[in-house]
Amino acid sequence: QGPALQSQSQTVRHEQSAELLVAIGVLVVLVIGSAWVYLPQYRATFLLDDFKHFEFVRPLLSDPTQWWRVFQPQWIGWHYRPLHHLLTLSAMTLFDTNPLPYYVTLTFLHGLVTFALFGLALQLQYRPWAALTTALLFVFSAAHWQVVGWISSFTILTAALFAVLTLALL
Repeated sequence: QGPALQSQSQTVRHEQSAELLVAIGVLVVLVIGSAWVYLPQYRATFLLDDFKHFEFVRPLLSDPTQWWRVFQPQWIGWHYRPLHHLLTLSAMTLFDTNPLPYYVTLTFLHGLVTFALFGLALQLQYRPWAALTTALLFVFSAAHWQVVGWISSFTILTAALFAVLTLALL
């Protein structure tokens, strides 16, 4: 009975591992698919108030020693978002005003959050296909075109990533 039970246990673990690998492979395809869905419409221009965010940080580009000003609430007044301004300033330093790298970065962050959510679902003892369904609902949510489509969403995706990773560590 001992060797038969041990063999059965190994078979179950092997099947679960294979199921997990297939689910991860499908997830990779889904994240790439979401990039294919989200990126084409944004590669040539920015949306709506994205230009306003550039205006906020543009003075800091001319004098990089002033980056610390983003931590002063009175610097901009009504739009105190230091993390967002630091991320925008960093992105402008790297990408200037070429929209494609911004959206590639946002899509990459969106994919990271999707993978983190999948991992959290597995950690919560979801079966791989249930975790995959959770990730699928997240990655193709109709509301996420805005998260991937506006540069002001850097902080939303960053916060989501850290929130999911924090839950995974609890």
